[in-house]
Amino acid sequence: MKKHKRNVMSLLIKRGLHLRGHDTRGVSEIIATILLLSISLALLCVVYLLVLNNATAPSSTLQVSSAQLLATADETNVYLQNNGGHGLPSYTKLIISIGGTDFYATVADCILDTNGDGQWSIGEEILFTPPGVPSLFGLEIQIKIINPDTNSMIMAGLVQEGAKGDFPYAQTLNPYDVWPHSATLKMYYNFVKTNFLPGKVWFQWKRSDDTFWTKTSAYNVTIAPLSGYQTLTLYNLTSNKNYLYEAWIEYSAGNTTFNQSGGIKLFTTQIDAMGIWHFDELSGLKVFDSSGQYPPNDGALKPNEPRGPQRVNTQLNHSIKNVYMDGIDDLIEVPNSNTLSVTNECTIETWINRSAYSDGLVGIPVQSSLVQFGNYTLGCNDPCLLNTNSNFFALVSTNENSYGYLSILNISSTGDIIENKSTSSCILDLFNFDTSCRNPKIIQVSGISGIYAIVYSRPASGNQLYVKTVQIYDDGRINKVPIGTRALDTNISASPDIIKIDFNTYGIVYSITAANTGVLISLDISLVGVISPVSNKLVFGDIMIEPEIIKIVDSLDNYVIVYNCIGDDGGIRTVKITNGGALSDISYHVWYDDDDGGNPEIINVHDDVYAIVYAGPILRQSCVLKTIEILPTGSITLSRTIPPLAGAISQISIDFIANMTVRHPHILPLFGVNDFFGISFSIDSSTSNLWGKIVTIMIQDNGNIVAISKKDVIFEPFMCATSYFIPLSFVNELYAIVYRSESNDGVIKTIEVGNDGHVHNNPIKDLAEIGGLKSYVNAETLTSDKQYVINVYRGVNAQIMVKTVKVSTATKTIAQTFTDSKIIELGYTSSNGTFNASYAPIIIPIKNDVYAIAYCHYMTVPMFHHGRIVTIQVNATGCISIIERYTFDNNLMNNPFLFTPINKTNGFYAAAYQLYSTSQGKIATIKIGDNGHIFGVVDSWVFEAVRCRESSMVSVGGDVYAIMYRDSLTPSNYGKIVTLKIYGTNGTIKKSLIDFWQFTTSCYHPSIVKVGTDIFAGVFVYYDGGGSRYIAYVASVKIASNGVISKAWIDSLEFIRRYYTDNYMCQQPEIFHVGNRVYAIISKDLPDPWNNYVYNGYITSLRIGENGDIIDTVDGSIQISTSPRITSYDMKIIPFVNDSYIAIYGGKNNDLYQCVIRIPLIGTNQTIFSKQNSYSIKANKTKVFVTFTDSNNNLYTLSANLTSNWNYIVSTYDRTTMNLYVNAILQSSKTLGSKPV
Repeated sequence: MKKHKRNVMSLLIKRGLHLRGHDTRGVSEIIATILLLSISLALLCVVYLLVLNNATAPSSTLQVSSAQLLATADETNVYLQNNGGHGLPSYTKLIISIGGTDFYATVADCILDTNGDGQWSIGEEILFTPPGVPSLFGLEIQIKIINPDTNSMIMAGLVQEGAKGDFPYAQTLNPYDVWPHSATLKMYYNFVKTNFLPGKVWFQWKRSDDTFWTKTSAYNVTIAPLSGYQTLTLYNLTSNKNYLYEAWIEYSAGNTTFNQSGGIKLFTTQIDAMGIWHFDELSGLKVFDSSGQYPPNDGALKPNEPRGPQRVNTQLNHSIKNVYMDGIDDLIEVPNSNTLSVTNECTIETWINRSAYSDGLVGIPVQSSLVQFGNYTLGCNDPCLLNTNSNFFALVSTNENSYGYLSILNISSTGDIIENKSTSSCILDLFNFDTSCRNPKIIQVSGISGIYAIVYSRPASGNQLYVKTVQIYDDGRINKVPIGTRALDTNISASPDIIKIDFNTYGIVYSITAANTGVLISLDISLVGVISPVSNKLVFGDIMIEPEIIKIVDSLDNYVIVYNCIGDDGGIRTVKITNGGALSDISYHVWYDDDDGGNPEIINVHDDVYAIVYAGPILRQSCVLKTIEILPTGSITLSRTIPPLAGAISQISIDFIANMTVRHPHILPLFGVNDFFGISFSIDSSTSNLWGKIVTIMIQDNGNIVAISKKDVIFEPFMCATSYFIPLSFVNELYAIVYRSESNDGVIKTIEVGNDGHVHNNPIKDLAEIGGLKSYVNAETLTSDKQYVINVYRGVNAQIMVKTVKVSTATKTIAQTFTDSKIIELGYTSSNGTFNASYAPIIIPIKNDVYAIAYCHYMTVPMFHHGRIVTIQVNATGCISIIERYTFDNNLMNNPFLFTPINKTNGFYAAAYQLYSTSQGKIATIKIGDNGHIFGVVDSWVFEAVRCRESSMVSVGGDVYAIMYRDSLTPSNYGKIVTLKIYGTNGTIKKSLIDFWQFTTSCYHPSIVKVGTDIFAGVFVYYDGGGSRYIAYVASVKIASNGVISKAWIDSLEFIRRYYTDNYMCQQPEIFHVGNRVYAIISKDLPDPWNNYVYNGYITSLRIGENGDIIDTVDGSIQISTSPRITSYDMKIIPFVNDSYIAIYGGKNNDLYQCVIRIPLIGTNQTIFSKQNSYSIKANKTKVFVTFTDSNNNLYTLSANLTSNWNYIVSTYDRTTMNLYVNAILQSSKTLGSKPV
């Protein structure tokens, strides 16, 4: 059981916390006891008050030397007070006779000289405590005051009647160890002389409301010693009752026996308490239980550290023994025991003082709105692109959920892909033509009417073969009502290809069933899109995967089909399809490659010469181009008859890299008359990326293949799958290529390829995303007028983008569209196979409408890693303009780094980063003017000689700064904090560290923030290799204003733990201050590394005290946008308005998302005393709350207002009722459902 921390309230709990049972009368009985006690004291105790007089003329009032003295006595002291007249000299003699024994002193020995005048002045008191006398009770006390100048007695008097010490006497002393059911009585006896022996002593006692006394056994005294103490312990007393007891002595004088009383005393047994804690210990960690329970329910202050609960001696409502708790993690813990379990009745009492408290605030994050930019659901699987008319292109594709989409794109003849600025989308119109689709192909039915047919397999219908007709208008709009839909084959179908035979007849080739048997069908589709049933069907009986069909040149009705056949080999066959749709096999199955023949495509080169491109030997590790001869009759020229193998006129392996795989080659003729062809394909790289490549090849009319220079160009260095390549403009030598890129994002690029077959130096003319809006490593800031949020991120193709979005501080919402967009740095490839890429953008405000963006810009050849800064202006309407560009370092690693103001007044900013060539940590200061002009680097210094990654910097104070980062001397990743000086007056860096601390052997993604005058909190991820788990910590440390680090954590909290071995657990934690003592941490983790690496983003709130105490458990945590979940490399968050924040992150498939998150600071009820699932007393700064939980798990609560000072809280219950009293006044009552537990 815990007497809990005051938490944020800073309640001072002291001077008694009682838990008692077996009392059905509750508070009313307590009040009666107090009254009875006061009455009994008045009846049984004599308060002696005497006006002293002189020895010769006693009187009730005496004036001597104009001094009037009063005398009193209590249990242990004699008091003399000068009550009027003049003062007496300090050397005035005192003779105080107690029980026949004289004690000698002077005024100077005993005076409480309050005015310091050296004499016994009016109002001053003499206090005399006789040594060796444990009690004055029952003893005669006389006082004599002697003038030392005349040695004559000037005053005398009797203060207290009693034993004089000439006859035996007994004294009834105060009891001790008074508990609820027992007490120990004590007496002092003195027989004075042996003449009075033999004798005896004894006690008698009774409860105050009883009639008769109980006499105890006598103790006989027959020989010396003549005096001593006698004790007796009484048992089976009743709790919370008044008892009287008396000491007696019997002695003999001559032939007579005398009995003498030592006086009557009163005591009250304690309440039958299970635990009483007064918190009045002067020191130590132990909190003693004074209830009398055995064993006692003693507690302990926690945590057992210098920052734990503090014992203070400052006065609070007349008490100077207090325990102060910080409201973060301080508590007093009492181990659970049976005595603390409740019974049929229970009373809980506590005293609460509100004179010191904190606001009791915790932050509970909630997501209040969400905006999605880009539509990840569109995807771009199995793309097929077709020019409809003018600048409009129709794209059919599927997404990860197998939805079929028809998109219309607008691409100018100059290669510009037209985008909507407000959505950054290049899609002019969009139609989800089916919620279940795979391997779609599109073909024009009627150009005049804008009718198109889409053939596909439908997974939701058992992968049956379907065809659907749709209408696309001349302006690019799509009629969202399909003209016709028909199921063509009820078997499992895959990879259909469609070709127009004549006016209304179409042929479709595909494979069916799990055996992938090839099938060819014919059907009619009218010019208005009406689909007729299948006319004819030809099942080939051979394996035909990924078939493609084209017409044989100069033939009337002969066609050729290429496919992937048995053993992953390459197959080809010619067929006849009449205008009426009749089908027949001509050549039957022929091999074009008896090793590998994956993803084949065929094209006519000239007359009877055809070219086949495919993923070929060995294990599809090369892209192969082969020319063969096919006669108009459908006859294939063979090089081998059994089994039949098509003879190769010419053959070339375009690309071969061991242990890699070629995918989806696609061939088309280039513009011009020189027999040039372009081939696009993707190939797995050593980093498991799919590089997109373009090759230009010359194929002569006779089928001879000629390689040309600059044939191999990477148009997509990151991710390219299922690319589709079509011609765009003869005049401008432009082509369009569409493919699936990073995070399943559809990308379209326009590429310049010369009619002479040479790829231009900078081939990518333009690019756009199809539906999605990929966002990696985001950053954001609000404009100075809080009208726009500026988003910066690494987008698709590794380009740096900046966009503005309108926000409303009134409704705390974000607009659904962009206001403006600007490309800060292009990501593109060049014809020599190199590419640029940008990483880790950061944006910070400079002044008014000027902002600075810092990032790393990387290029392969020539190799460079530039650290760049671009200043921009965002005007009052959200429009963006670039002011200036600057490279501050040409050796910067492409990972997140730090860019932060040092002295904005003087225009100094600092960047801390890892060097590319050496991995060392470097810091540079840069001056940027208020107008955005970049003056350049002011100073720089390598502060970490070995390795520095993921640096985070915070101001310690003055010119002192602390940097927290990940270091590595071995395969481990050490966490380090260093302090250094950066002078804000001129931007120079002192070239030596003030201090450094290696705080852990494993540290990922550290972040640091200031939480107190010299207290800092850091978050980082620790990898526990032995337990195969990643643990996210927040920890506090002291850094003095001079930069000296304490080199020990004050406190720490594990806020995320994952038990997987994957190294992507708990990424990018970053801490920021919310308000009061509340802080928040943003992070992401990977709960299931085998679930397509789907990350969850979290925001966690907790409290950190001014001395570095961290709450033991987090206050709140939410998963940011559960659908879509975070998959971006990191998330950023900035303050918005009041308790609202704006977060930017990459959502599902890394589309750009922004949401508003509120972290309201909520006052909470802090626990004062509790037993889990049983009872509690809680309070905030205005109210107290008491609870009981019954055996049916029903929770009952009562509340009442608190006064400004001490509040005596009593909570009672029995089987039927619970009550709450404050300062002995019943505040509320409630009927209980059953016996509490």
